[in-house]
Amino acid sequence: MKFKIAAVLATALIFVAVVFSACGLPEEPRKFTGLEITEMPLKTEYIEGETFDPAGMVVSAVYSDGTKEVIDGTQYNYDLKQPLKTTDTYVVILYMDKMTDVKINVRRDTAESVVLKTPATRVSYYEGEVFDPSGMVLTATLISGKTADVAYSADDERFSFDKTPLAAGAEYVEVSYDGIPVRQEIEVAKAPVPYEEFGAYLADCTAAEKTPVFSHEAVLSFASGAGVYSAGGVSYNEIKGTATDGEYIYAAASNGERTTKTRIFKLDPETFEPLGYSAEYVASSAVDTLVYVKDGYVYTLTGGGEAASAFAKTAVTSFATEGDGGAFEAAAVPAFKTGEGEAVETSAIRDIDFNAASRRYAVLTASTVYVYSEDGSYVSEFTVPGNAKINSDDLWNSHISTTDGYVYVSYHNLYLNKHVYPVLNVYDWAGNAAAEITIEQSAIVSGFYTKLTDVLVVGAECYTFFDNPNGSVFETGISVTYTTEMQSG
Repeated sequence: MKFKIAAVLATALIFVAVVFSACGLPEEPRKFTGLEITEMPLKTEYIEGETFDPAGMVVSAVYSDGTKEVIDGTQYNYDLKQPLKTTDTYVVILYMDKMTDVKINVRRDTAESVVLKTPATRVSYYEGEVFDPSGMVLTATLISGKTADVAYSADDERFSFDKTPLAAGAEYVEVSYDGIPVRQEIEVAKAPVPYEEFGAYLADCTAAEKTPVFSHEAVLSFASGAGVYSAGGVSYNEIKGTATDGEYIYAAASNGERTTKTRIFKLDPETFEPLGYSAEYVASSAVDTLVYVKDGYVYTLTGGGEAASAFAKTAVTSFATEGDGGAFEAAAVPAFKTGEGEAVETSAIRDIDFNAASRRYAVLTASTVYVYSEDGSYVSEFTVPGNAKINSDDLWNSHISTTDGYVYVSYHNLYLNKHVYPVLNVYDWAGNAAAEITIEQSAIVSGFYTKLTDVLVVGAECYTFFDNPNGSVFETGISVTYTTEMQSG
């Protein structure tokens, strides 16, 4: 009996277990765990300025049981709805409390073609300068199909151009925008350079029918009674003749027309301060103060007979800074003759110069410039006016100076009771007239009866020496005339 009851209970328990096993326990509800882009949008490549387009994109909700459900396009949202920038790399998709993103690529709206609309402000250059695109405006057709006018800016990295110095003769320069070049026409001339010769500037002005532009500066100005230079206890207050070797200036300065003690002073070309002086000699006439420099010696033609060959020719061999001064010695000076072989008379010579570059002498008489080789052989001659007039005042030719390419003949007032501006005539070595100018005296010398005592052209500068007899003393001044204008290289 007990056995039967146990069997029945066991069978019942088995039945219950089977029933529960067949029906199962209650399941947990699924959960929304995330978002997934199950189909990418049709467009993921953009140009800056465009807006994100979700067309074709399928967004699905992902659940905890692994299932996915497509979300209606009106149900989700995204963050980038403003025009896209090149810095935008993804768009965030939002649905309920979940998000995901779509990767995008935003390119700059670059140019497909470029044309020049407005040229650069500056289109004329000298060689060695760098092109400046300032003012340039380009019209660019962009890959978006839009057109845009873009003005050059140094801060805009889309612009590029060659920054190497321009070469003379260049006709254009390429300016690139987004790598697309456009040509800007330019003109490039040789770089201007300072004039090396005073005469070259005057000749250019004459050829161009242009008035020369000069600056005038006082180098030295000595008041009445003040000595220009002193040596051996004597004041030398009148500069009579000058010359240069290209490095220094040499001046024959005398004690005045009434006392004829004379020395040659070696001068600093910048300050005109004396660096030394020669022994003293007596100058009995204007001829006695003619000075020129040749091969390291300073020559002065002092006194003598009727022909140049009769001069007592001397050369300064040294300059001293104290005592009696540097020594003179006898020197060989050519016996100048005319083209017909006649000797040039002493009294006819008004000035002489030797040009070291061309190795030629230029000798001035009343109406002729004679050109001689370095050994004194006759080369050529040309006629110059014996006098000139300014405002009816008579001037006479009195001084000659030379540079490599030009001969300069100056004129000053004949009488000491006239205050006039001296005239300077310029010739090439063949005698072709290049220019004529009036030398400004400005207010360098204060007297009313100022006269020119010499003109010396050194490179591109013209030095003028003035004095003003005032009783028994002289007022003396030195000025320099030059131009700051440039010539084409």
